[in-house]
Amino acid sequence: FALGKRLDRLDGRKAAQIAISAFQLYNAGIGGDINFQDEYGRTNSLQFYQQDRLNYFAAGFGYRPTRHFSFGVTFLAGNRVVEHVETAALALGGTQDPSQGSPCPSSPTIPFCVFDAEQINRNTVFSMNSWELSMRIGLLGLIGDRWRVGLMFQPPGVHVGGKSNLRFELSDLRSSNSPIDPSLSDSVFGKLSRDARSPVPWVLRLGASYVISKKVVVSADLQLVGPVAGGSIAPGFPQLEGRANTSGILLADSTKRDFTWNISLGSEIQITEFLFTRFGFLTDNSTAPDLAASATNEILPAKIDRIGFSASIGGAKNGKGLSAGV
Repeated sequence: FALGKRLDRLDGRKAAQIAISAFQLYNAGIGGDINFQDEYGRTNSLQFYQQDRLNYFAAGFGYRPTRHFSFGVTFLAGNRVVEHVETAALALGGTQDPSQGSPCPSSPTIPFCVFDAEQINRNTVFSMNSWELSMRIGLLGLIGDRWRVGLMFQPPGVHVGGKSNLRFELSDLRSSNSPIDPSLSDSVFGKLSRDARSPVPWVLRLGASYVISKKVVVSADLQLVGPVAGGSIAPGFPQLEGRANTSGILLADSTKRDFTWNISLGSEIQITEFLFTRFGFLTDNSTAPDLAASATNEILPAKIDRIGFSASIGGAKNGKGLSAGV
């Protein structure tokens, strides 16, 4: 929304603008049912489901005091919600006993009975809801008739609050030759609530565009993303010594992120008075730590670096346009 009077020095435009928006940065879901058989024919299983989404609510203010300079500030409230469920059933080791015939009378799905095996059953239900505040400051300047340069800085975010819930069950019946308390069993149940956090790193972006001619414009953008210290998205949950994370074997709960950079290059070529085409190139380097170089026991997210290309063609007339591309 534009505010104030139209000014001659701005070619009849208003100097101040405000904007309000709500958007979803990502919404990722994954699940699976993993089953495998061991050498004794026993079926071990792992079922899991995870939903991870991040929503933003933002308000911004921009001001253009002169034709060649403008600045703005945006405040963002980020809400991250994670739901993770895991169920695992494992049978390890043991001694096969063919004397009772085949199939095993007590377990007809396996060829022979197996005695003195370790049996593990786990069930995890984890959820979190975290709120973080961040701010972005932007500057834009026009240099002559051809150059346009911009800068955006986002300081590290501020944790406002959050809550995580964990329901955990474990049953472990050990074999007689187990190195830890043989022939004993563990039975653990817990239902806990703790804080939740999803740190926001600092970001610095520098961009520029140059008008080569009346028909050709090129642009470039450099993005620097700061590191985030190690920790957990749900700090404070107790862990069992020598066992997998109680929040989930497949839950990447580490907040650790490394410094990274990205670039993007673009161009717009005017074919006719109303027809134009655009081309672009970008990198998408992950901030996830390198697993090979990491010495932590935290469960880290996957590190996936990508590059992308884009091309489109479109038309515009009287302030309205349409484009299509890949």
